[in-house]
Amino acid sequence: MLWLLIKSTLAGLVSLVIGGLAGVFLFLIWTAYFFKSPMESAGSGNLEVGWDLLTIFRNYPLTVLLILLSAFAVGFVLSFRRFAKSNG
Repeated sequence: MLWLLIKSTLAGLVSLVIGGLAGVFLFLIWTAYFFKSPMESAGSGNLEVGWDLLTIFRNYPLTVLLILLSAFAVGFVLSFRRFAKSNG
C-alpha cells in the first residue's frame, strides 16, 4: 500500500510539472497573440508595456495555487486508481 501511495504521489507531481509547463507555454502563446494586435496610445505617443511571468502569480496567487493543486490531484487520483487495479 505504501508503494502504491508513493507511485501515485510521484505521478501527481509529474502531472503538476507537465500541467504547469503547458500552462506557461499556452499563456506565452496567448500573450504573443494579444500583443500582436496594435495598441491604442494613451495620448502621449509611445505606449510601453512591461510585464514578467510572475505578475500573474503576484496578482492571482490563490487561482494559480488552486490550478496547480487541481493538476496534482487529478494526476494522483487517476494513477492511484490505475495502480490499485493493477495490484489488485
